[in-house]
Amino acid sequence: MGGDYYAFRGPVDEDLALVENRDPYDGEPVFGFPSWGVLLRIQRTTKDSKALYGLENDPQHFQKLKTSGA
Repeated sequence: MGGDYYAFRGPVDEDLALVENRDPYDGEPVFGFPSWGVLLRIQRTTKDSKALYGLENDPQHFQKLKTSGA
């Protein structure tokens, strides 16, 4: 990963990472969303995740950019 990031472990082993979306060497975006400077990535979560529920129900502060997985 590029840039600065912070990792958190949520309940039931959710993996949350707050990531600066730029490569520290060339300044280019690391992920495919160049207009976003900071991204929050959540992995290994379930549909009933409290963290996911909170993020999805706060559109004033968060926008879901991508969903992947089963």
